[in-house]
Amino acid sequence: DREILGWHVRFSDYDNKDTPNLRLKGHTASIHACAWSPDGSGIVSAGEDATVRVWDASERKCLHILRGHTGTVTACAYTPDGRLVLSAGEDRTVRIWSAQKGTSVACLHLPGAIHSLGLHPWLPRSVCGDAGGGYYRLAAMGIDPGAAIITAVEGKRGFQVPCPACRQEFTLEKEDLGREHTCPGRNCGRNWMINRRYVMKP
Repeated sequence: DREILGWHVRFSDYDNKDTPNLRLKGHTASIHACAWSPDGSGIVSAGEDATVRVWDASERKCLHILRGHTGTVTACAYTPDGRLVLSAGEDRTVRIWSAQKGTSVACLHLPGAIHSLGLHPWLPRSVCGDAGGGYYRLAAMGIDPGAAIITAVEGKRGFQVPCPACRQEFTLEKEDLGREHTCPGRNCGRNWMINRRYVMKP
């Protein structure tokens, strides 16, 4: 039906579970994929109309229509820092876009029509699969990745942040939200941007 529908599961009234909290219209053909941005502020979608669309989730509006694919776009995702969007499609390409500017950054041509796409949680690497069962591991050379965005969990002793790399949790104060922090885990030291828009509650 060419729409993106979303439900706020935690706070939805069970009796009204069939009523979506989010409705986005714009694609002119069936939608094949969509994904949230790491900070929860945006959504990217891909469809049979050969476009990728970047949405502001809170304003319920389309920010960018990304054109370049020549066939159905089957997969899409944000990079862990939220700055870039990747898309893949039946035209045998994986494309990288600026999520903020809506401009093309890079295009990689592959042997087969791409049907799936996945990104590493913090490194500039991805994997995709084609229609024939083949898969490709990709590295974004020359693109400097920013600090991956992670979301804190609010607890009785502050805000708990799980490090995706070493799995150790560390505690932050409220004023630390929205800032970049280095994991204190032994032999880790990776930098993370703490989500300032949303906090998870146990």
